[in-house]
Amino acid sequence: MPIYKNFHLKDLSYYKTGGFCKKLYQPQNEKELEEALKEIHKNSEKFFILGAGSNSLVSDEPWDGSVLNLAEMKKLELKDDCEIVAEGGVTNFALSEFALKNGLGDAAWMYGLPGSLGATVRMNARCYGGEISQIVTRIVSFDENGIKKIYTNTPHEKKVFSGYKDTIFMKNNEIISEVTVHLKSQDKRILKEKMISCYEDRKSKDQYEWPSCGCVFKNDYRKEVSVPSGLLIDSCGLKGASIGGAVLSEKHANF
Repeated sequence: MPIYKNFHLKDLSYYKTGGFCKKLYQPQNEKELEEALKEIHKNSEKFFILGAGSNSLVSDEPWDGSVLNLAEMKKLELKDDCEIVAEGGVTNFALSEFALKNGLGDAAWMYGLPGSLGATVRMNARCYGGEISQIVTRIVSFDENGIKKIYTNTPHEKKVFSGYKDTIFMKNNEIISEVTVHLKSQDKRILKEKMISCYEDRKSKDQYEWPSCGCVFKNDYRKEVSVPSGLLIDSCGLKGASIGGAVLSEKHANF
């Protein structure tokens, strides 16, 4: 398992921020993740987890601790013609492309969505009419001591997802190592059109032109609000506003 000392975290961050960390663990499979967690626990190392670095604002100050990065855990496997088993470091782009290759729908909305599958499940991400809770059937995770856990997500067993950006993993801090999604067969032409539509919409808002983590402020889907945060911010005339080095996009008020 690759272990790097005095690693510059800006190399893993979409925002290109981040100072040096004392040690970076980069496991390449479930076994190495388990080993890394047990070593961290054994040595009482303080640590934080960094996935694709697409939803994190990392301090430029040195971090006198360890970082666990899952970017190399990117195995994808087709199972039973309608299920995909993916490791936690698989990007949303990659999962969507793999589903297209196999003629499977319900993941096209993830194309263009920055981030890795582990984080997408952890926060129950949603966009363009799709939500990860709708397709996940099984999740493998590890707690901070390296103990393996397995969760199922079925219509009769809803212990993982509580709502938009609300899951059990946001409370128990377990690290997602593997996810199984169940998808339906769909025409590849229709899938590709949907994927291109999602990507081009993000591109038109300059999400990829400058370092960006996409939408920053959580949307409130309660009936009494039910207005996207970007629209609320835009209505306040804050596009392009800046405080210090933080700037709101001129094209999308939530970037």
